[in-house]
Amino acid sequence: MTPRHPIRHLVRHLAGLSLGLALLGPAAQAETGQTAKPPSPARQAQNQRMAQCSQDFKATGRPGSERRAFMKECLRKPRS
Repeated sequence: MTPRHPIRHLVRHLAGLSLGLALLGPAAQAETGQTAKPPSPARQAQNQRMAQCSQDFKATGRPGSERRAFMKECLRKPRS
């Protein structure tokens, strides 16, 4: 027996399959023990610089609208 509306039938099954994979994906990943790889040393250094610049900005007491320009300038400075 063929469905009256084969496209609707197909879409409904694909939607169900997508939902099932979305729900089971994280569980399958946790079960196999896969985790995100640790950041590279360069990424760690960049994260530290960003954190330091952010702390420096907070210490200035400037309004948040100036943060972007401050961060840009701070991150351009040569590494010490």
